[in-house]
Amino acid sequence: MLELKPDATLKDIQQEIMRLQKERGFSDNLMHVSLLLAEEVGEMLGQVRRQYVAGRDPLPEDNKSCLKHEIADVFILLNVLATVTGVDLEDAWRSKERLNDRRDWQGVGGF
Repeated sequence: MLELKPDATLKDIQQEIMRLQKERGFSDNLMHVSLLLAEEVGEMLGQVRRQYVAGRDPLPEDNKSCLKHEIADVFILLNVLATVTGVDLEDAWRSKERLNDRRDWQGVGGF
């Protein structure tokens, strides 16, 4: 059962995800987690593809719920992958944003 305060930090969430992984008996094997993450990214993109192809109607609520859950699966497995490899996601994100702050974003077709 989820045990997380409403004002939890990303570090708190990462720790809680690992607690739940252990409680539920899920693998923390790096290869297994990596493959599961790739699989869940594929499922998430399948939901996006089915709904956001040019000319489609807005995303129906039942499909939005499916997409929401696929995004959550990716988030969970990304947290597990980070923990298994010793990466603090909050620290990694802050560090990356400090690098991004110094980049010249003119003409970059990224995000």
